[in-house]
Amino acid sequence: MIFGISSLSTTSSSIVGQTLTGVLQDFGSDLSAYISGGLTSSNGYTYSFTQQGGTGTWDLTIIGYSSGGGSTSLTMSNITADMSVGLSNIGVTVYPVFAGGTLMLNAGDSSTQAFSVLSSGGTIQQPTSGSATLSGVFSGAGGLTFIGTGSTIMSGANTYSGGTTVSGGTLEVAGSLPTGTGDVFVASAGTLMGTGTIAGNSIVSGVLKPGNSPGYLSFTQNLTLNAGSTYQQDIAGATQASSSTPVGASGYYSFVTVGSQLTITSGATLTPRLSNLFSTSETGYGSSMYVPVLGDKFRIITAGGITGRFTTLTQPAELSSGTQLIAFYNVNNSKSVDLVTVPTSYSTTLNSRSTNAKSVAGVLDQLLGVNKAGTASSAQDSLLYAVAGQTAVSLPTFAQALSGEIHAVSAATLPQTTQRVQQSVLARLGDYPMAPSQINPALNNALLTGAISATNPSGLPTANISSNPAVNPNAVNVTSAAVADGRAWGEIAYQRAERASNSGGNGYNSNLYQIVTGVDAYSNAELGLKLGGGISLSNTTVTTTGGNSTIQQGSFFVYGKMSVLQDYVLDGMASVGLSSTKLSRNDPTGYTGGFSSKAVMGNDALVSVGLSRGFEYSDLRVTPYARLSYQYVGQNSYDEGSAVAALNIARFSGSAVRGVIGVAAGSLNKDPLKDEYTYRANIAVGADTLGLLNPTLNTTLGGYSSSVTTATAGSAFVQVGLYGTVKIADNAYAYAGVSGEARSGQTLYGGSVGLRLAF
Repeated sequence: MIFGISSLSTTSSSIVGQTLTGVLQDFGSDLSAYISGGLTSSNGYTYSFTQQGGTGTWDLTIIGYSSGGGSTSLTMSNITADMSVGLSNIGVTVYPVFAGGTLMLNAGDSSTQAFSVLSSGGTIQQPTSGSATLSGVFSGAGGLTFIGTGSTIMSGANTYSGGTTVSGGTLEVAGSLPTGTGDVFVASAGTLMGTGTIAGNSIVSGVLKPGNSPGYLSFTQNLTLNAGSTYQQDIAGATQASSSTPVGASGYYSFVTVGSQLTITSGATLTPRLSNLFSTSETGYGSSMYVPVLGDKFRIITAGGITGRFTTLTQPAELSSGTQLIAFYNVNNSKSVDLVTVPTSYSTTLNSRSTNAKSVAGVLDQLLGVNKAGTASSAQDSLLYAVAGQTAVSLPTFAQALSGEIHAVSAATLPQTTQRVQQSVLARLGDYPMAPSQINPALNNALLTGAISATNPSGLPTANISSNPAVNPNAVNVTSAAVADGRAWGEIAYQRAERASNSGGNGYNSNLYQIVTGVDAYSNAELGLKLGGGISLSNTTVTTTGGNSTIQQGSFFVYGKMSVLQDYVLDGMASVGLSSTKLSRNDPTGYTGGFSSKAVMGNDALVSVGLSRGFEYSDLRVTPYARLSYQYVGQNSYDEGSAVAALNIARFSGSAVRGVIGVAAGSLNKDPLKDEYTYRANIAVGADTLGLLNPTLNTTLGGYSSSVTTATAGSAFVQVGLYGTVKIADNAYAYAGVSGEARSGQTLYGGSVGLRLAF
C-alpha cells in the first residue's frame, strides 16, 4: 500500500503536531504487512501511526515538515528504548520521536524543538542541578517520565496524551497544556510546580507547589494529595494570585483551582512559606517579607468538591509572636481550603479586655482545639471562621458581641420594676396621719383624755370634742386629722436608668413606664395603723450595644404601717410578680439577620421592713428612717435557635438584700384633703448585695459553656427624692414626685404623678 500526504493539500509546517483520527480502519494490529515501517514521510512531511487500543483502527500524527520537499531530504531520529541522547545530538531539521528512549538534559539547556511521543513513551533525564527549558510542542499517544534531581521547565502547548510522571526532581510547568492531555503522577521524590493548566487527573505523592514564586495553577480534573505529600503554599502578600498575575511579583499568595474533586489523604502536609520565595531574576526579589496579621484570610484552593484534610500544618517560623495559621475546609459550603491568621490563644490575646470578651475567648480556644484536631462540626468551624476574620482592633468588640450582653442587661433590669413599685408604696405610707402622738398636739390630747374612742368599730376615730371653735379652738384641726385621706390611689411613673461601660461589658439604658394602683383597706388613726394592697403594670425598654429588649411585668403587693413604742412607725411591704421578656440582638457573624427570643417568662418577689421616728421643728417635721429589703428574681431558660452564633441561656435565679438609712423632711401636720399643698423631701444612703445588681447568666456558645454579665455598678448608692400634694377637691388631691439614685457606674432618675380619692 502506498500511503502519503499529497503535495497539493498543504505545503507548510502549519499542520505539524496534528493528529488525524481513524485514517486507517480494519488493518489489524500490525501495519508492517501493508506499510513498510511504522514511520514514513512524503512531500516533506513525516508522520507516525498509533493504533486505537487494539481495534485495528489507526490514527496518524504529523510530526515534522521540511520545506525541501521529498522524503529523501529529511533525516529522522528515533529515541528508542536503548538510546540516551542529548539535545546537542538532535539537529534543528530533525523531528525527534520518543519511542522508549531517554533525553538527557544539562543545566542551562533550552530548546524549542517539537517532539513526538509514541505509545512506548519516553524519559527525560533532568539536570543533576539547575534547570533546563523545553518550550517546543510534545505530541503523540505516549507519555513522559521525568527522572533525576534537577528541574525541567515545560511551557509548550503540548498534546501528548499518555500522561506525565515526575519520578524525581522538579517539573516546572507554564502555559495552557504543559503536561499534555493525560494524567499526572508526582512520586514521593518528585515536585510539580509552576503556573498554567494541568489537563488530566493528577495524583501527588511528593511536593505540589503552585507558582514559581507565588502564582496560579489550575487542574481541570481531579487532584489527589496522597499520604506523605506536601502542599507548599507561598505567601508574599494578601492578594490572591490569578491567571493574570505577573510572574515573580510580590504582594500575592499562591492559588490553585481544581475543576472536579480535591482529595486530601490522611498523612498529607500543608506547608506555608513566607521567606525565600523569589529568584534573583524576579521582580519580587529583595522585597520585604509579608508577615500575616490577625484577620488575614488566604483562600488557597477552590474545587468542585473537597474530601479530607491535611494531617499536619507547618507553622512558618517568621510568624509574629502570638499568632498562628489554621486551615478551614469547605467552611460555609465554600468548596475551598482557607488559611487564616488567628491568635495562638484567644484567652491570652483578650486577657485585658472585658469580662464578657474573656468568657467568649475561652470558648474560642476550645474551638481552635477541635479545628486543629479535625473534630470540629461545620457549625463550630463556621463560627470560628467568622471570628478569625477579625483584626487585632475589631476582635475585642466582636468577641464581646458574641457574648449576648442584652441577656444579662435584661436580667439586671428586672429588679428595678419592683423597686419602683416600692417607691410608690413608701410614698403612700409616708402620708399623714402618722403615729398618734405625731398627728398634732390637739389630737394627741384628745386621744389621751379619751375624747376619741379607741373602740369605734369603724376603725375611724370620732370626735366627742365640740366643733365650736369657741369651746375648742382645735376642733377643726382634730376633725381634719381624724378624717381618712385618700383611700384609693393610683399613679403613673417613669424612670430611666443609665449604666456606663466598663471592664464588665457595654453600658446600657432602660426606660420604665409604670402604673400603680392601690387601696387602703384598713386604717386606724389611734394606732397609726394602715393596711392596703394593690397591683402594678410595667413596661420597660432596654437598649445596649447590639441588642434590645422589652420587659412586661405585673405584680400584686400588700403594705402596711403601724406605730410602735408610741413615737416610732414600723412599715412593711411584700410583692410578687411575673414578667415576660422579648429580646433581640444582632448576629455579629453576619450569617443571619439577628436573633430573637420571645415570651421569656420570669418571676420576682420583694419583702421590706422599715422603721422611722418623726421630730417636729416649728413648721417642719424631720423623720430619720432605716429600711431593709430582700428581693428575688428568676427567669426561665431559653435559646436563640440553631445558628452558629446562637446562644442557649440557662435558667437564672438570684437574690439580693438592700439596706437604706436616710432622713425625710416635710410640712408639719398637713392633711392633703384639707390643706392646699403638702411637701416632703428625702435623702438616703444604702447598699445592695451584688446578686441582682451585676447578674451573671450561664450560656452555651458553639457547644461550649460560657457566661455573660453586665457592665458592673457599685453596691453603695445615694437616693434623693421630692414629693408634694395639691388639693383639687374636698375628697381628692393630686400628687407628684421626682427621685434619683446614683452609684458608681449607674444612675436612675424619674418621676411620678397620681391621684388619690377619699370615699
